[in-house]
Amino acid sequence: MNWAVIAQRSLNQAQSDTGVTELNQEALAFVSVVILAAIIVGYFFAVGISGPIRGLAASTRAISRGEFHQRSPVRGSSEISELAENFNKMAGDIEEYIERLKEAAEEKPRTVLSDRSACSPRPSTKRIRTRAVTPAAWRSIRR
Repeated sequence: MNWAVIAQRSLNQAQSDTGVTELNQEALAFVSVVILAAIIVGYFFAVGISGPIRGLAASTRAISRGEFHQRSPVRGSSEISELAENFNKMAGDIEEYIERLKEAAEEKPRTVLSDRSACSPRPSTKRIRTRAVTPAAWRSIRR
């Protein structure tokens, strides 16, 4: 005897029996968690990179206003911290040059004022006599 049993079910019922719906829901949940984690990690990387850059930008704005004492905090060991170190060195050099210029400007008037001939109230009225010298006379003078 060759008997067979055939059962007929709808596609939805067959999928629910095999667990396809639960598997799809688990996959969607897993992908959602991975995407959320990637967004959070990306946010912290962006903040970590943009924070020092914003600090450098604020320091450059301060220096452009003439606040040469402004320094940028150096954090981390990346290229951005190297840039901050170089920026701070440049700002220090500029501040040092400004101080030297101020000192030179303060000393310069003292030097000019101490030289009495440079501060005479009116120009000299002495006349200097000059005479034209002929070539023959010039030769006799040079001998």
